[in-house]
Amino acid sequence: MTLLFQTDLYTKLKIDGMTAERMAVETCLLFLSGQEDYSQEAYELCRNLFEKYRFFPVRLEGENGIMDYLYYRLEVQNIKTYQLLYECDNYRERHSNWFLIDLTDTK
Repeated sequence: MTLLFQTDLYTKLKIDGMTAERMAVETCLLFLSGQEDYSQEAYELCRNLFEKYRFFPVRLEGENGIMDYLYYRLEVQNIKTYQLLYECDNYRERHSNWFLIDLTDTK
């Protein structure tokens, strides 16, 4: 995903195209699903993708943007993921239903 923004691939693969949208959501699902912690760079990449794909130009699978897409496909099980999504998602009403994490867990 990062190579798309760093090389001349944008001449062959449109950043605002469906393939790039799918790459963005799959990247976020890779780093944000499950309980595993990743490097800070991985979370920053997701943060950048949230900003870039806040609204989908092509509307991948009918969703308006990356947060809407992730809402139905991501189960939050990690504190770092929770923090990142909470900071980046402007639709606060969704949080009570989205996040399934035990905040009393000491780790």
